[in-house]
Amino acid sequence: FDCPCAFRGSFRIPRQPRSPMAVVQEALQELRFGDRERKLFHVGKSKKAEVEKELDSIGDDTFEALAGLTVARGANLTGYPKKLIEHPSCTVRKNAVSSGLLTPEDARSIFLSSDTSKQLRNSMVRRCKELPVDKETLDMAATLDTTNAAWLLLQRCQDEKLFRSCVAAQPKNTKTIVSPPLAKRFHKAVLELQSPYLTTPFQWREDTMLALAQESPQETLELLLATKKTDSPNSGLINRVVQWAWRHAPAVLTSIIAEQTLQNGVTRRSVVRQLTQCRSVRSQCTFSMKLATVVSVFKKDPKAKDANDFVD
Repeated sequence: FDCPCAFRGSFRIPRQPRSPMAVVQEALQELRFGDRERKLFHVGKSKKAEVEKELDSIGDDTFEALAGLTVARGANLTGYPKKLIEHPSCTVRKNAVSSGLLTPEDARSIFLSSDTSKQLRNSMVRRCKELPVDKETLDMAATLDTTNAAWLLLQRCQDEKLFRSCVAAQPKNTKTIVSPPLAKRFHKAVLELQSPYLTTPFQWREDTMLALAQESPQETLELLLATKKTDSPNSGLINRVVQWAWRHAPAVLTSIIAEQTLQNGVTRRSVVRQLTQCRSVRSQCTFSMKLATVVSVFKKDPKAKDANDFVD
């Protein structure tokens, strides 16, 4: 060429595209776990079509099987972990059931299979979110050696009738934990079973009661402030829920306190004392509410002659 400016810059030879398995083998050479997992996940995400065809050729040992599972998660290959359930490595089997790629049908068949070990079933109860909750899976979970494995599985239950039947089948004097998601899902059933007049089947927990209060503030506060309970919650739990109520449901709380203090014409000193001692971030607003409630109760109670009747 006559023009000296015909070639400007450097001349680059275009790279030949590499196969996904070549990139996988290169990623396996990374020594750091985080770098290796990030590269493997990116291969599956960016080359899903090619990976789906060639993933079976990655290898059978534990290291390569775990790498293939990471690539499958990146490509979102549903059903791939089912191939690894019979792998000789326990680590591979546990990671397969917790990968999030099993279908509910595959998870159920694996859990109920006679070839599945108790150790893998315990891992599925805790880590396999795809495992459906029904009568058969709950019965199988009850046979495991782990304490309350069936109840852990029941936390993901979507059927209220099944939940009620499992609670009714519990041995007497057995108190179980209700997780906040389960309490929100079946708040009416939990409040009904957590009767203030009987021995409650659930443990009094702050996170559970706050979840119930968000769904049914009236019923939850009436339950906590009831007087006829054989196993009452501690004062710290009640105080925490009352603090939440002052911020989110003040009208409901004031009406319940007024009703409780005037019940049967007797002033409830403990309720009024708890009302005045409870603190909130909205101090000015709640102080006026508390003062108005105390004054209204003081006026309506015929036996209250002075302010000393409200405090000990």
